[in-house]
Amino acid sequence: MPSTFIARASPWRTGRNGLLCVGIAVAALWFAGAFGRQVSGVERIGGWIAAIAIVCIGIFAFSQIFDTSVQVKIGSDGVFVKSYSDETIPWSEIERITMWQRNPGWIVLHLVDPRKFQSKPVLYGATAVFATGGHVPITMAGISGRFDDVMAAILAFQPRLIS
Repeated sequence: MPSTFIARASPWRTGRNGLLCVGIAVAALWFAGAFGRQVSGVERIGGWIAAIAIVCIGIFAFSQIFDTSVQVKIGSDGVFVKSYSDETIPWSEIERITMWQRNPGWIVLHLVDPRKFQSKPVLYGATAVFATGGHVPITMAGISGRFDDVMAAILAFQPRLIS
């Protein structure tokens, strides 16, 4: 029996992502004219909206630095993705698994019946379907482990699901 794959929050990756958000927010503020640059009304509004959105994402990223709980777990019982649900999704409920935009890479679970496993934020599930074509996206950004480690764990437990 293969060993269970477990990924926890990575303080280094999460901190890096948070600092990236700070940089993008500064660029958005520059775009908005916050540093004395002359801008149109549309640029000003767009820049401020972008800056506020990125700051919110950055605050969330920095708040995850101290989270030591399991974020992704792949084992004989199925797949657990903390950002999606508090439940482990059994292998029998996963129709197929695809990859989307490798580097950093997303692994996308396509569920047999997505209504059985409601996503935490309701919009998360709808956004996942729109962005990736699947139901449960798994990204390695901000967590320990590598894309190849996740794929190896899936191959060890359920190779028939990868398409």
